[in-house]
Amino acid sequence: MGWPQNTPAVEFDVNAPNYAPQLDNPNWLAKRDALLKVWDEAKDLLAKAKETEMEARKAAQAFAFGPSAKEGMNNQELNNGFTLKFGKKLTTNITATNDQVDEAEDKAEELGDRGKLLFERCIKWTPEFVKSEFKKLDAADPIDKKVKALVEGLVTTKEATGSLEIKAPKAGLNG
Repeated sequence: MGWPQNTPAVEFDVNAPNYAPQLDNPNWLAKRDALLKVWDEAKDLLAKAKETEMEARKAAQAFAFGPSAKEGMNNQELNNGFTLKFGKKLTTNITATNDQVDEAEDKAEELGDRGKLLFERCIKWTPEFVKSEFKKLDAADPIDKKVKALVEGLVTTKEATGSLEIKAPKAGLNG
């Protein structure tokens, strides 16, 4: 992004109160732009650093341990009592449809109680909060109101880090 060269240095106060925008105040605008410049440059630097770190990590793992590394922790002694540790991780996800999982569960149940138990140990059904459905509950409806209260007793809501983006203007047809 083309930031002005005369953007002043800025101090960070992450606990500062939320000020109302002062779009007609040059000092406020200068501080906002200085904060945005620092953030934008740090964001780009972080992305590059993450990419470089990942490439270097993969290269070091491949060189030090090769394809023979086992899943789990792999250790290699270094000089002066240091140890290089490589945690090899494999991710396994269910790619089958719910119907396919149900069918497999039925087949496991046909094997008896032990088959059902073993299947249930391997495949877990976990509850998932569906915020869009929760928002549709009507406080005026007595059943909706009771369900909402039940669900509210099961969830915790807290503020997460928000997103921030600087969007470039769209280029005109002749521009």
